Amino acid sequence: MIQLLKQKMTANSLTKTLQALKLNSHDIICMHGNLAISSQVDARRGCDKVLTFFNELKRYFSKGAIFSPSFTYSVLSGSIFDVNNTESETGQFSEYFRKHFAISRTSHPVFSFSGVGKFADCFDSYNSLDCFGENSIF
Repeated sequence: MIQLLKQKMTANSLTKTLQALKLNSHDIICMHGNLAISSQVDARRGCDKVLTFFNELKRYFSKGAIFSPSFTYSVLSGSIFDVNNTESETGQFSEYFRKHFAISRTSHPVFSFSGVGKFADCFDSYNSLDCFGENSIF
């Protein structure tokens, strides 16, 4: 596996790494990262590298789902939370994912998650006010 991680990252090597991690297309995963790392994918000439990275993940997990934290701590200081428009404050990675890939977002005003995939909306019904309670994504 270490050899896979040392290779130049391509869509093919990303797929091989996910397979080496024993992740399947029907899995539901939570991921967070550094947008700069995802921009290191060797994309076809003229293609956006970050877009290539996320599209490959979306393709690979097409029968499952990918979630990324889209937390908004400013709500604790009085900001208004809008599930569709409030930006993620968890970094550029999660905001790019939320804005360009996610098809759903959980409704907790502080600890929300954005998701994409076949089961992306499976957590939308968790409307618990307790962010770590029985009816939360955690």
